[in-house]
Amino acid sequence: MANLAENILASSIVLLAFLVILGLIYSFFIWRASSKKAGTTSEFLKNLHAGQKVKTNSGMYGVVKNVKKESARKERRTCYGRTRYQACSNR
Repeated sequence: MANLAENILASSIVLLAFLVILGLIYSFFIWRASSKKAGTTSEFLKNLHAGQKVKTNSGMYGVVKNVKKESARKERRTCYGRTRYQACSNR
């Protein structure tokens, strides 16, 4: 009976170690993806200029009106059933 308890304890320790290693690997991949996205976002914001056609994260298309240090103003365009900037109406 003592041997069974030792085996259960040993397998529990191995399982716990395995879960910790999986958690570390998962955290590394999440951190890597978020740092890549932050890099591409900052590069996009550096190159943003007035008159540039953009698409927001929510899927709206528009044209940048002006760019300040902390914000950018865009003109919204709606395109129902048409291709990307073809015959869009301004709002």
